[in-house]
Amino acid sequence: MTLNVLDFIAKTAESVLNKAPSVPKELEVNVDQLLEDLQTLEWLILGHPESGSDLLEKLYDRYASAPMPQKGQRASIWYRMRNHVLHLWDHWRRYTCYRAFLHDDTVQVEATNNHTERVIGWEVKERYRTMRGYKRKDSILNVTMLTGWLHEKSIGGDMSRLYAS
Repeated sequence: MTLNVLDFIAKTAESVLNKAPSVPKELEVNVDQLLEDLQTLEWLILGHPESGSDLLEKLYDRYASAPMPQKGQRASIWYRMRNHVLHLWDHWRRYTCYRAFLHDDTVQVEATNNHTERVIGWEVKERYRTMRGYKRKDSILNVTMLTGWLHEKSIGGDMSRLYAS
């Protein structure tokens, strides 16, 4: 998403510098402010500052009343700016969650942040194995038993019994 926004910023800045768009009457902003806000948006995306959420809120408030396009019309620069800022603001916490791990060594990171994806990982892999075929019949039992055993254990379970000969 951020690459998409960076692309939007570059194209919009170039477009505005070539031909300034008319400002909708609903907005209390001018073209110079738009260019400044595009710079701020780029800085936010590349730098992930601590105050990013607050800045995005202010940017959104500035463009919140941009008129929605009529059916069949292309969205204006103002409305697209509003949508990009809103999306970033909505997802800012997710984009900057890595900061919690930089400051706190006790924070534990799960293998994936989605329980459903973990379950799918086990189930789909097993389905994939059966579709591709096993080379030995014993492997079918070994793999399914291991998968079941791992399902029952918590992360970090003692696997030393599996390695004993």
